[in-house]
Parts: sequence; C-alpha cells; structure tokens
Amino acid sequence: MTRKNLANEKIKREFVNYLKEVERASETTIDSYLRAVNRYEEISKFDDFKKFSKDRAILFKKQIRGLKWQSEPILTLTIRTYFIHIYKFFKWLMYQPGYKSRIYPNDINYIRPNNIEDKQASNIKVKNHPNLVYFIKICKSINGTSEIDVNDKVLISFLFLTPIRVDAAISLSLGCINMEDLMVYQDPIKKVRTKFSENIVSMVLPIKEKITATVEKMDFKKLPISNDEVLDKIKRMLSEGGVK
Repeated sequence: MTRKNLANEKIKREFVNYLKEVERASETTIDSYLRAVNRYEEISKFDDFKKFSKDRAILFKKQIRGLKWQSEPILTLTIRTYFIHIYKFFKWLMYQPGYKSRIYPNDINYIRPNNIEDKQASNIKVKNHPNLVYFIKICKSINGTSEIDVNDKVLISFLFLTPIRVDAAISLSLGCINMEDLMVYQDPIKKVRTKFSENIVSMVLPIKEKITATVEKMDFKKLPISNDEVLDKIKRMLSEGGVK
C-alpha cells in the first residue's frame, strides 16, 4: 500500500491548482512536477515538507543521481528536471501559510543542479530519425490488405510527410487538413494538442511525387475506410509510390 502524508497531500493539491491557474501549465508539465515531488517524498520517507533542510536537499540529489533505468543511469536532462521541479516547488512552498518560518531560502538553493548538469542539459542533441528508405521498408512490412493494415500505411505516410508530433496527430480533426494546398493547420482552439499550445502550420513535404500522392490524393472525409472502392484506390496509390 502506498504511504501518504495527509498534510503533504493537501499542500500538493494547492500546488497543482497554482500550476494550473497561475503558471497555466499543461497536464503533462503538472504530472512531471508531481513525479518529482512524489520522488522527494519517497526519499524523505514521507516526512512533512516542513522538515525540509539542506541535508535533505543533498540526500535527495545524491539519490536522484544514483537512479537507474534498465540498468543504465538516467539521463542528465531527467536528473536536472527533478532538481528544477523540486527547487521551484519549495520556492513556492516557503511563501505558503504554515511554511514561511520552517523553510529557508538558503536551504532551497542546495537543491539546484550543478554547472555540469546545466550545461549538459542545454547541449544540442542530434537525434536519429527515420529516412525515406526506412519509411518504405516499414510500410512494406505491413503485408495485410485489411482495413486496419491500409489505414496503418496511410497514417505512417501522413506522419512521415508532414511531419507533426504524434500527440498532435492523434488529436487532429479533419477540418485541420487542407489537401488542396497540402497544409495541416494544428490549431489548439480546435483541441489539437500541440507543444505549449502553439498554433502550428505544417506542410506535406513533397519528398517524392508518387509517394506524396499517398497522402495528397486521400479523401480524408471517408476515413475510416469503409468501402472497397476507397480501399482499392489507396492500395493503388501506395503501390504507385513503391509501397506494396
């Protein structure tokens, strides 16, 4: 059974409300804060937050730096995120009634990441991404001709050619797609889940004419595919694009 401290739970609810209403943080960001706070509670054995001290800050940092994921040390960026979240949490907490005389600013400073962690976390990271050859290969690996198989190929094509974030694609509505000018309008007002709720306009990349046709000629109004005529049309376009 998960241990809890009732006083901590109460102030955490207030902190969540602060993040929502004042910081206007997303649910993803709030969850990230709560993971860090919950991890602090586990390390401090669920003691009241009022017992926070520089020694507890140092212990927390030591424990976090020793965390592993699948037998490998966790990323420096993840470590830094833990530290920054806990630092901001206690900076907020020290101004709350009942905590002002118990939490000291100098103690909170001990939770901050060091210069190396700051620098490593801010370094530009080059990520591997699927190229055109890999895209065709993965589509070819879908050998079925069912409605689901064809839809999978179309979705992979759409993600590859736009390219937009997966969460945005999941929440995309048909009205956001203009196939005449090959533009995708990621509008948060239409409940598209973009990063930081930004309004983003993406184009379908004209990488290769025949493969681009996989998306360009699609009739999105008929999704999900429900008749043989549309199914045969998409299969033909995929075949022409080199995706069998």
